[in-house]
Amino acid sequence: SKLRVVPFPSFDKNEWQIEVKKVILNEDETKISRISNFLHCLSESLKRAAENFEKKSSKLKNLSIVSKEKPKYKISAIGCLEKCPNCHRICDVDHNDKPGSPEDLHACHRGHQHFGFAGIRYHRSKRVCLEHCSSQKDDRRWYKGGEKTTWGKMKKEHPMNQWDYSGMPGDLAIKLGRFKEAWKFVGRAICEKHKLDYHEDFEKDEQS
Repeated sequence: SKLRVVPFPSFDKNEWQIEVKKVILNEDETKISRISNFLHCLSESLKRAAENFEKKSSKLKNLSIVSKEKPKYKISAIGCLEKCPNCHRICDVDHNDKPGSPEDLHACHRGHQHFGFAGIRYHRSKRVCLEHCSSQKDDRRWYKGGEKTTWGKMKKEHPMNQWDYSGMPGDLAIKLGRFKEAWKFVGRAICEKHKLDYHEDFEKDEQS
């Protein structure tokens, strides 16, 4: 019967180190010339493959550790992304100080913005509410889902119980002044989105 010589596929030397030059093919059987060399190359390649697998496995373990720490690194790089449940002001606490501790609460130490930024209105009215978290007292009456409640009770409920509303900035008036100016630029668009009555009566709302 006729014999034909076919080149054996050469694998990447850096990866497998398998280099068998020729395979002699017959119609009924397959034979490999220099079987001892082939087995030696195959044995060496398997050893290297096992070593590469171990190296890659160790890298994967390190990646899994990094993925678990990713939220921590993310917070460290760009800051906390949690918003106040009421005014939607973003938390400005550095959570790397005491992570997971009871003191590790969200807060807006640079000041809370007016409720209108979050599209909050008064109960049974379309008038946008321009009060703010810093002006609330525990006995202040609130309506939540149509039910009467108080600011003090709300602070004990999730998610507000994860926030610290006790520390108010010393220059609160200055910070609120900035929010008032911002409201004049974006307030109408917010009210249109939530179908609320726009106004700029900050003083009246803050004293209500």
